Amino acid sequence: MKIRAVLAAIDDMKINARMGDKIANKSGNHKPKVLEKHFVPWPMFHGPPHGGLEKAPGVVRDAIDVDQFFSFEKNSWGINKPYAIISRSKIVTNEIVITIKNKSQVIQRWILDGVVRHFAHGALAGRAEKIVQLFENQIPRESRILDLGGGWGFYAEPLKKRGHAPLVLDVVNPGYQKAPVVLYDGSRIPFPDQSFDVTILVTMLHHVPDPQALFKEVLRVTRQKVVVVEDLYHHAVGRFWTLCRDRILNVEFMAHPHQFRKDGEWREFFKVAGFEVSSFKSFYAWLLGFRILNGVYVLEKKGNG
Repeated sequence: MKIRAVLAAIDDMKINARMGDKIANKSGNHKPKVLEKHFVPWPMFHGPPHGGLEKAPGVVRDAIDVDQFFSFEKNSWGINKPYAIISRSKIVTNEIVITIKNKSQVIQRWILDGVVRHFAHGALAGRAEKIVQLFENQIPRESRILDLGGGWGFYAEPLKKRGHAPLVLDVVNPGYQKAPVVLYDGSRIPFPDQSFDVTILVTMLHHVPDPQALFKEVLRVTRQKVVVVEDLYHHAVGRFWTLCRDRILNVEFMAHPHQFRKDGEWREFFKVAGFEVSSFKSFYAWLLGFRILNGVYVLEKKGNG
């Protein structure tokens, strides 16, 4: 059995090597040797031998071992060592599943990463600090936090300095990183049930093609609370402005969902998804000259209050 396990691990590493080449090709990078340094081999993060555990409740087959991730993140992450981890779900599908599906979107993302790297990183870091201040007293101390759709990782530092352990999960390998990121296919979150005390989703839910399906996964992997920060509007003109402003700031003009909602509509969505709003704050913020109305929802699972 041990020999089989070793052979399986070797196969996984071979698959990851091929995956690294695919990622390099899709991103337009023709130097896969450089990119390989950014992608940690998957076998480093697989959990204990399955042995039938995949059928047990609360166990996701080939799920990432959260303890191993945080240990590796603590000892290996550095400002000059950005990296991403390919979750098993990407290997199973035999492709890197990214929202960027054509050249126009690749260009859009390249421009956005460049703007963030050279111009907007200070404003985004400041915004992250202010938003964390709005919900820091509403979540448990020293929480393990899943930053879902966290991309560049701007919320990692504000959360860490408050004693939390954040983990960024996204579907896109960011071109600028403040924290390590785990990549997945956007469907099944690659962690066992109740792996995190808190999950945060910051201005990303309106970009999700199927937010209902995503929230089922959020419900599964979260033990206590969920924090959602979303752009809000009050009327049709406000929605039009929100959509235009979001497209400009995110450089997303083609083939990207924009599922904005009013406050009441978000509350109904959370209720149907199995959550109750325990705290809410709204605020106006300025980002690169644009005035934005945001709502911060702190959610609890129904029956947990």
